[in-house]
Amino acid sequence: MMGLAKYGEEHHDYAAAARYMQLDPGQRADPVQLGKELLALRTKFKGNIELLSDEPSSWVEAGLPRDEVRAGVFKVGSTTVDVILARVDDPQSGKIWLLSKETVAKIPGLYAQMETEKPALKDRITAFTLGGRQLLGMSVRQWLGWLLSILVSWLLAWLLAFLLSMLRRVWCKFRRALHNNLGHTARNAAPVHHCNPAA
Repeated sequence: MMGLAKYGEEHHDYAAAARYMQLDPGQRADPVQLGKELLALRTKFKGNIELLSDEPSSWVEAGLPRDEVRAGVFKVGSTTVDVILARVDDPQSGKIWLLSKETVAKIPGLYAQMETEKPALKDRITAFTLGGRQLLGMSVRQWLGWLLSILVSWLLAWLLAFLLSMLRRVWCKFRRALHNNLGHTARNAAPVHHCNPAA
């Protein structure tokens, strides 16, 4: 399992990854494709390979022969497949563990299922991006444009109110100064200007 991960993640060597699988004669036609599909499924693997042992005598699992061990599962959507390792006698390497032929036989189906799930995931992501699905009759782009127009309108209204307020103050100061300069200030009462409601 460690070797399989090394060839897949570090080197992307699908042919080398295929050597870690127990292949039937029919599966040997395209081992590279099988290796590619297996490595694509590594993100769907659930298990802890550090708990596995090299010693077959240390593994006795109910429902499995002595030369097989369950390493974990592949979980794709609602489908769960046991990842079974088989102990084989290789002419060159001796006793080694390989991904069992039963598990290998299920790899193409799992890979196909994983590929069909990708467009659905893409659609869900697109729903929250510009130009995606509609929400209450408008796309996300239209919603953003509508919210932006409200913000710009509010800022323009605030700016216009501020400018009018400034013009009103300048006009009131000008009238007050003009009134004082002309000498029309009352002697016994405070001057009253309509620009100052408190007065």
